[in-house]
Amino acid sequence: MHWAKKLDAGMQKLNQVLIFISCIFLGILVIACILMVLTRFIPNFTLTGLEEIARYSFIYVTFLSLGAGVGSNAHPGLTFLRDALPKGPKKALDLFVYLAILVFGIIFIVYGYEAAMGVSNMISTSWRIPMQYIYFASVVGGFFTSINVINNMIQLILFNDDKRSNEIEEVQLVEAQMAEKAAKAEQQEKGGEV
Repeated sequence: MHWAKKLDAGMQKLNQVLIFISCIFLGILVIACILMVLTRFIPNFTLTGLEEIARYSFIYVTFLSLGAGVGSNAHPGLTFLRDALPKGPKKALDLFVYLAILVFGIIFIVYGYEAAMGVSNMISTSWRIPMQYIYFASVVGGFFTSINVINNMIQLILFNDDKRSNEIEEVQLVEAQMAEKAAKAEQQEKGGEV
């Protein structure tokens, strides 16, 4: 197996781990928000720190899923111009977009690290968590975003593998199959009524 294909397979496994961890943080976020709403109706009862838990979970969900989303090209994009281009310019445009995302990933790493070091003496009010850990979410997200973008660039350059096109084709195929089933069901209903 080619080294780039092994790299891609490893990155996909890493992205599955990132998604799993993001789901855990999302579950914590949902539970914390539900508890915050429910405890509003109980007089003289508050669960302190739920806001912090919800906020920090949201931050980590955002940055971890950012890296995994970039790995599968799940980030939003306007493709009507890109889809109208021939293959050569399309590949150049994809590489340009990847470079732009890589720049943002590096910005997250650099400035996230500076921000984390700037708050190294601060702790959160309720849970007494060092704020440095919270600010490192942008560094972690930037790192995973950057390595996923580099992997996507390698796959595009070496194998002309554009994951977005593959996923769009799969979605269009599923939509066409669903429309065909709906049309058959409608014909059967009309046939049964006559």
